[in-house]
Amino acid sequence: MTQPQPRARVVVNGLADLATSQLDQAQLRHRVVALAWPSVADNLLATMVNIVAMIMVGSLGAESIAAVGISNQIVWLAQVVFLALGVGATALVARAIGAGDKEQANQAARQGMLLSWSLSIVVGIIGVIWARPFLAMMTTDTELIGLALPHMRISMATTLFAAGSFGLAAVLRGAGDMRSPMFANAVANVCNVVFLYGLINGRLGMPAMGVAGAAVGASMARLVSFAILGYVILRGRSAIRMSVRDDWRPDLKVLRRIANVGMPSAAEQGLMTFGMLMFTRIVVAIGTATYAAHQIAINIASLSFMPGQGFAMAATTLVGQSLGAKRPDLAERFAMTTQRLGAAIMGGMGVAFFLFGRPLAGLYTTDPEVMLLAAQALRYSAFSQVPNSMYFIYAGAMRGAGDTKWPLYISFVGIWIVRLNLARYLIVGRQLALLGVWIAIIADMLVRSLVMTLRFRSGRWKTIRV
Repeated sequence: MTQPQPRARVVVNGLADLATSQLDQAQLRHRVVALAWPSVADNLLATMVNIVAMIMVGSLGAESIAAVGISNQIVWLAQVVFLALGVGATALVARAIGAGDKEQANQAARQGMLLSWSLSIVVGIIGVIWARPFLAMMTTDTELIGLALPHMRISMATTLFAAGSFGLAAVLRGAGDMRSPMFANAVANVCNVVFLYGLINGRLGMPAMGVAGAAVGASMARLVSFAILGYVILRGRSAIRMSVRDDWRPDLKVLRRIANVGMPSAAEQGLMTFGMLMFTRIVVAIGTATYAAHQIAINIASLSFMPGQGFAMAATTLVGQSLGAKRPDLAERFAMTTQRLGAAIMGGMGVAFFLFGRPLAGLYTTDPEVMLLAAQALRYSAFSQVPNSMYFIYAGAMRGAGDTKWPLYISFVGIWIVRLNLARYLIVGRQLALLGVWIAIIADMLVRSLVMTLRFRSGRWKTIRV
């Protein structure tokens, strides 16, 4: 009589006996959901806070929404360097955990943080000093630049907090600990709401700082998250443990491995974000009302991006750990299961955007023109949700494998060749305004999702060495 296969022991910081585990489809889904839901919840909460922040800023007028929008575009471009290096640390930590080598995992975590902090200081100084010229690249509207300038300088001056928070979260996720980042960011986001409420319009005894208050609130929230995650790691409450007494000297071999995986991802994110800046310039030129409406739609649509990115984080960890345990077959099954779950959620949210665009836009503004345009943009965005999920999650899986060059190539084609050229033709040449904006976005995502799926199905990512 055939004996039933024992159920694999699933633990927080990795899969026990992963090299020999036989997981059925239900067990795969269970593991994916167990690993993904803290990241999804974390990302959704952060997005809700961003939405609340934009609603609060919206009380100051459409110009303030536009100012925060262009500042955030540049700040994100500056931060993607150390965020993407976190991808390298995540991949190395996940491989080490999958192979059962905790010391190597800790070493990768230390070197990743050392690199991230060093670069964040350089990036922050550059951003503060050249804030005005960077904003002038986005718009020639001097009033808009003046509104955005303090927001950008404050954000760039505190970029070390973001580097610490994002970096520690990245190494913990590589070890399979999704809950600590979720808890830290939940506390930080509650603090952020309080700071935003007080600082934007001067409540709770805080000064009224307007647009600058949004930057101060976000920076203080990142500091709170950084402090909590630092406590988790210093007290050894995770598979990753670091101490001030550890050897923090640069290890060129490990740094090179992190850079080999992380720098293509940094280049990918940099190209994407810089491409978005160029795209934003085209949209801003249509008019302040249209750009404010577009910014509102993007802010709301980001609710659906967060589940996609949460499942992508789970795919990164699960694929990395599976390959570390010499199980490429399991890595592929994890990736495909994760993609199907993410697509179902994002597709459902797209339907909600299509049906309820106007009341959602009404949360941000009472301006009838901006509200109508934002509702139209949300209906257009509904058609990009499933392609977005395919791109996000398969890219996350390949990053876990260390295959970060192909997401770079695919993003370059999507943003720089498809989106920007199509936007110039449709918006500047054909005068299609907001419709042209979203045709360009949807075409970009269709191309990226198709090529990413083909790369994933080729299976070549299974043999990448990190």
